[in-house]
Amino acid sequence: MPAAFFLIAGQSNATITVGYPQEQATAPPQALPGTVFSCRDGFTFQDLSKVRIGGFTPAFGVRWHALTGETPVFIQAAVGATGMHEWAPGHYICSCGHDYPCYEDALKLYRSAWESWTRQRPDQPVIRRGYLWNQGEHEEVYGIPGNTIDSPDAYSCAYRRMHAGFQTELGLGFGGLIIVRADKQGDRAEDSAAMTLARIAQYRLCRDLPDLCLVSQYPERCDGSCMFPAGGIHYNQASFNRMGEEAARRLAACLGLADR
Repeated sequence: MPAAFFLIAGQSNATITVGYPQEQATAPPQALPGTVFSCRDGFTFQDLSKVRIGGFTPAFGVRWHALTGETPVFIQAAVGATGMHEWAPGHYICSCGHDYPCYEDALKLYRSAWESWTRQRPDQPVIRRGYLWNQGEHEEVYGIPGNTIDSPDAYSCAYRRMHAGFQTELGLGFGGLIIVRADKQGDRAEDSAAMTLARIAQYRLCRDLPDLCLVSQYPERCDGSCMFPAGGIHYNQASFNRMGEEAARRLAACLGLADR
């Protein structure tokens, strides 16, 4: 089966250590043997029929394979608590107290995984390359005067630099964006849909960039019961499962691979 490479970028709700590993309750869907893989170190590919991880990628992978017949391979580059300023090439100022080289690390991780997969599995060529993004809670706190990213326009500018960099540096053909939830506004679903700095920018970006698809709006339908612990910043695994399934279905439709 041909493979599809997905770079996973953003902050903690895009990682695999949230959801099931924290709550040990609802499990992610289990893939069929040899159909969905996850990579964190650039050379080890975990078969998700044998390993349980958290987050939205297991549900995305199972649904993607069912829709397209492709073997999704997730390159897990997301880092908890990180801001847009750490994901865009260039120099930015932020009072959060950290400035991780997330963009540069993601490039290195993806390239290593690409080389390793090509060497280990020459019978499964990569026919599709893109990224999935979920981030923006950081800017709800630090999108303030004095920091570089202090407005929707500033966020959009930085995101466009990241998006273009992923295209030119890695040859990624598309991006899939899972809209960020407004975390600080309250626990009602309507509070989650409040138009924060990052949410405004993300809707504009999906409107203006033809190769960026808005693949899940599930986060804006969440109330406090969708989170773990209840009312917290991280989704529970049941929410991640719905989010991942929706993202796979919408991205496949956006790329003309399946019906919406």
